[in-house]
Amino acid sequence: MNTGPADPPRTIVSFFTRSNGSAAILTLSCAALIGLASARANATILTYTLQGPTFTSAAAPFTTAERITGFVSFDSSKLSGAGTGSIATSSTTGIDPGILWSFTDGHNLFNNTNRTTNFTIQMSFNAFLVNLVNIDPTHGTTTSGDIFVESSGTTRLHYESYFLGSFATASPGSNNANWTLSQSTPVPEPSGLLTLGGGLLGLGFIGRQRRRKVH
Repeated sequence: MNTGPADPPRTIVSFFTRSNGSAAILTLSCAALIGLASARANATILTYTLQGPTFTSAAAPFTTAERITGFVSFDSSKLSGAGTGSIATSSTTGIDPGILWSFTDGHNLFNNTNRTTNFTIQMSFNAFLVNLVNIDPTHGTTTSGDIFVESSGTTRLHYESYFLGSFATASPGSNNANWTLSQSTPVPEPSGLLTLGGGLLGLGFIGRQRRRKVH
């Protein structure tokens, strides 16, 4: 019968720190956790805000004082480092939960949660400037209401709104003049903070274990 002191409890950390090789693996793992958390914290959100021209032709309840406004927001990783590329979220080609959008004309309000079963949001960019646009929250269904913004070529936009059988339109305008880009860094999520904290605690534990071995 063994009456000596009980063996200390074995933990995942003590298992990995039994050899220098395992300690190195643990060190790299902790560093990877910190890197992952840092990458999340450094992500940049691009938000393109539309301020369309006022309607030039409008039937009640629309007025010529109203316009189409809205935004599209997504992570910068969807574009190249030079700001070139395209985004798309559509009921026909696939919904991308990483793209947030919202558009209104004063009567209709459509966004990525308040929408019809059919919708299309497509945009392409060149050097972070808006190039081509196809915004159709009801995917061509205009009987009850719709907001439609589509580029014609690379510099002109068409603006159309439908509501309860009424129609309003605005003269085509320049893509870049009506879209404003803003960039922001999101606040780290709790999961990201836990990842960062776990990595730092792991590195601190490894350092303490090494100091014990030296003494």
